[in-house]
Amino acid sequence: MNFDAGPVVTGTFGYAFGNGWRGEFEFGYRNSSAKNLTLPSGATVGGSVDLKAEASAYSYMFNGIYDFDLSRFGPQYSLWSPHVGGGIGAVVLTSNRSPSSTVFGGQAIAGVEYAYTPTLRFGLDYRFIGTTSAELTFTQDAITVGRSVSANYYDHAILLTMRWKFGGPL
Repeated sequence: MNFDAGPVVTGTFGYAFGNGWRGEFEFGYRNSSAKNLTLPSGATVGGSVDLKAEASAYSYMFNGIYDFDLSRFGPQYSLWSPHVGGGIGAVVLTSNRSPSSTVFGGQAIAGVEYAYTPTLRFGLDYRFIGTTSAELTFTQDAITVGRSVSANYYDHAILLTMRWKFGGPL
């Protein structure tokens, strides 16, 4: 099942170690509506398929992120900070067509931030999250009542970010 783009909201709390590395705990929420259903070659569905499905994912991730210091290329670059990282944790998948399922998840992170002040940064992040296989049992007649399927969850997101540092400059 493929889904339309939907809202993504995340919040993080972490610690910058001062050597380019920072660790953080992230809570995320993603929601989207079903767009279409792709069946394997030769598969058929008896009757109609109701795609009025909503899917939500609640993620709890521990992330490690490395911030690159561009100041060595000149003072004009010192306000910009690209970063890469990854995370692991749990993802709770919910749907109006199936009970919730908690699975292991991981994510890849890449982005860039601009230091607006010594304690405030604005940025743009790309985050890809993927999970291990979740066992979903349809409780309504989306395909067949009581039928179980195994599915992975994947989400690509572009996020506008704001990061505030408590204490000294970043």
